[in-house]
Parts: sequence; C-alpha cells; structure tokens
Amino acid sequence: MTRSATVRPQICGVSAANLIACAFVTSDPKIRPNRRDRGRVFNEVPELYDRNRPGYPDELFADLGAITGLDERSVVLEVGCGTGQATRALAALGCSVTAVEPGVDMAALARRRIAAFRNIEVETSTFEEWDDRGRRFDVLVAASSWHWVDPSVGWPRAHEVLYPDGWMALLGNIVVRRPGEPEVYAETADLHEQFCPGNPDWGHPPLEDEVRSTDEGWGPINDPGLLFGPTIVRSIAAYVSPFSTPSPNASGRGWATEYHGVI
Repeated sequence: MTRSATVRPQICGVSAANLIACAFVTSDPKIRPNRRDRGRVFNEVPELYDRNRPGYPDELFADLGAITGLDERSVVLEVGCGTGQATRALAALGCSVTAVEPGVDMAALARRRIAAFRNIEVETSTFEEWDDRGRRFDVLVAASSWHWVDPSVGWPRAHEVLYPDGWMALLGNIVVRRPGEPEVYAETADLHEQFCPGNPDWGHPPLEDEVRSTDEGWGPINDPGLLFGPTIVRSIAAYVSPFSTPSPNASGRGWATEYHGVI
C-alpha cells in the first residue's frame, strides 16, 4: 500500500446494517463509569456470547476493502475481537491481523475458532494497556467493541498506531423496526432505568454521532450510508435471550422477564 507522510489517517464506520461515519473526538469525553467491569461480564459466557451475537455479512467486508484498499498486503489491527466473528472474515481476505481482546476466555475461544488461519495473532489485553511494540497498521477495525474503550485514550492511540494514510473502521449491528411496530427502545425506557439506572449509554446518540466533531488529526470522513446483509427477524424469546445472560446493560433474568412482557 502506498504511504505518504502528508496524508492523515482517515476514519470510516462500518455497520452490518449501515455504513456509518465517524470523526476524531477532540472534546474531553467523560469516562463511562465501570466501563471495564461491565465489559468483562461477557468473558464469563464466551460460548453464549458467540451464539447470540449477530455476525457480519461478506458484502460489508467487500465494501470495507473497496473504501480502505484492504487486501492481502494489508496489516490490520482489530480492537476487541471477542470470539473472532469479524476476525475470521478479515483473515479470509488474506491480510495479516493482530487482534486484541481483554477477556482471557473470549480470546481463547477466538484462537480456537481461527486456528485454521496462519495470518492472525490474538493478544490478550485492553487496547488502552496493549503493548504495540512499535507496530503500525493500515486499518484499525473495531467490531461492536469501540464503546468499551476509554475515548480519552482510545482515539489518540488509534491515530498513533495507524500509518499516515491508514483507516479506522467501526463495525456494528443496529436494531431496526418494521413499519407499524412500536419503537422498542421508547417502549422499554423505564426498564432500562429500573434495571440499569444511570447507564450513560441509554438515551445517548449512536457512537458515530458522538464522535462527529472536528477533523483534527484525521482526514476526510467516508459516509456512504449503505446497508448490508439480510434483516434478521427474531421472536420475542429469541430477542430477549441475549439479555438473559450477564450483561453490561441489564441485571440478569429480571430484565429479560420484564422486557418480554413489554414487547
């Protein structure tokens, strides 16, 4: 890949439902309380997490490659790889991937799932404390994980570990509704307050909106606004199931029972 010291790293955002746009955070966002503790609960149930979390369609990675120039020559850093759902797709592109995952059990499952690939290394650490050993990357990918990173550390560090013409891509799934259905979040707002009072994530705009501020340190924002993959329609029981496990956003089965009653 051609590199130029005069070109600043760029950011794009990619979602399994929508290709979004992000920009470097220049304000001083407050650290969300208990961020690390809330994220660790998934490490207790890696198999359940892997079963319930939606994956990412191939079309998404095709577009990611078209936007960023990602190919077999690329060196990719994945932040918060979880059980390796996006990691496997990145590896299939032939690029070299260093995946960072703070959960020991999650990282172990990811290593088992990607054992067939020789171009991936999984390192157990938070992104904030990770030792990059001077390595630099063409693309940084965070699949449904960037919200766990302390923004006051994460954004500057992302800029630091990318080559000058590198890209940062944020992947995620979004909840959509069909015409005529009640807005799920509006209908369940009181449950969020009951089971996770004071959760700073609730009622806030999506991450891509929060980080649109200035272009300091970053190049142009890519905002294609595309949709990927089929819409997944779940029954009430299936939709609530992920919330029945330990979750950073809810208090166990009581949440699931009440949520089921509302929707």
